[in-house]
Amino acid sequence: MGKALFLSNVGNRDLGKDGTPLFDNKPNKISDELRNYCRRIYKETTGKDLYDDDKSVELFDFTKELYSSGVYKKLELEPIIIKDKVKTILDFHDSVDVILFGTLQKGGYRTDTYYSASIIEYLLKKEFGNKINSIGVYAITDNPSDYTLMFEYYKKTLESFENDGDYDVVYLGITGGTPALSYGLITCGALKWESKVKILYKSPYKNEPVELEIGNKIFNILKDKEFKTLYAKHLYELCAEIGKRYNLIHDWKYHYLLGLNYKKMFDFKKALEEFEKAYNCGDVKIANKREIQKEIELIKDFEDVDVNKIVIKDNIKLYAKLIDLLIENAKIKWENGEYVDFIGRIFRLKEALLRMIIEKEFNISTNPETIKDENGKKLKRWIEFEKFLEDNPEILNYLDKETDWNGRKEPNNRVLDWILGYMVSKGKKEWKKYGKIYGFSKNLEKLSELRNESILAHGFKGVSKMDIMKIYGNDEKIIKDLDEIKKLII
Repeated sequence: MGKALFLSNVGNRDLGKDGTPLFDNKPNKISDELRNYCRRIYKETTGKDLYDDDKSVELFDFTKELYSSGVYKKLELEPIIIKDKVKTILDFHDSVDVILFGTLQKGGYRTDTYYSASIIEYLLKKEFGNKINSIGVYAITDNPSDYTLMFEYYKKTLESFENDGDYDVVYLGITGGTPALSYGLITCGALKWESKVKILYKSPYKNEPVELEIGNKIFNILKDKEFKTLYAKHLYELCAEIGKRYNLIHDWKYHYLLGLNYKKMFDFKKALEEFEKAYNCGDVKIANKREIQKEIELIKDFEDVDVNKIVIKDNIKLYAKLIDLLIENAKIKWENGEYVDFIGRIFRLKEALLRMIIEKEFNISTNPETIKDENGKKLKRWIEFEKFLEDNPEILNYLDKETDWNGRKEPNNRVLDWILGYMVSKGKKEWKKYGKIYGFSKNLEKLSELRNESILAHGFKGVSKMDIMKIYGNDEKIIKDLDEIKKLII
């Protein structure tokens, strides 16, 4: 008969007696009596009161105290839904490994089920003995209503399981918990064990659990959901591999997704190779070819260019395209919640914008040159920039009087920022459009401390969306500014 694995989310109604939950969502006289029974046994055992009969007492606090005190071992409680599922599994298998998932959010939310799950673990061992080969309780500390977080949690957790190929069938219990918990367990369970997976559902109002087969069709639907989730998060390489492995996409789409992945990484040579493979695939349609052609044209200019050594003044349009890609890359980091990387992108964006504007408007290069001094020692100098300052005494005077410039003629971010400030203050019509970029640059200064304390610079401090919005401005002002800057540079 073999061995089975049973994974189940534990819900608010899973712990009780004779089909009645200890805590019910609706007024329930029997549930009230059951809690009073627990209070009586608790007081007889500990000599203390287990809360009073206040209806505001919730599942988490109640079960936590029952478990922590050890009183749960003296109570005649039962896992009213999960027990029947385990019994059904053991009707067809010699033994079963059981894993229970209970929520345990920071501080303990009122309906968290971790301690209910821990009590159920004991009750199952007591009921089924050595027929349960092993049993464990996992704590879910993230928001159990967040679909993305729950998907990521189950994916990571299930991938960590070892010896999972020994099971004949893997059963997923979905009666308890939030919809996001059920979605995460079903999706990631099916992705891991594929056709071995079966859903085990038991209505609180029926005696027998119902087994639901997950065949290839449902499995592919779940794979397609994962594919779309990853695509929405711009994780193109994973999309490509999943799509190809499970025949969700055509060959051209596989190469197209890889092209998007390399483009996102600024690896333009590989991106172009993949886009051209996609374009030349036999299964690509005309409409798709147009889409691919746009990507090819967008990055073709970068094929033979070392973008790290580009002379901006001679390649303003090309550099503007790089900035455009950088803005889109930053927005992807924002959408994915990768806020430390987002901070890194926008500070790099600031540097790129300042260099482009100064080189474009004054037709100079801000690239360094290597020269030798009188002793033959190699030095790095910004010859064109130094000459530019010498030829523009008005700008030099502005730097001396209006800033804390140290006189070093180097086009670092601070100096270029001051020069942009000078340009905006002059009010020239052709420079007026740079006011928005200057404002963006000054606002970024407020985020400097946040950046410096992060892993991007000198610390290990995390960066959250709220951290950024609190400093820069609410209503996702920073994203709106990026969109406006994008329009200015095109």
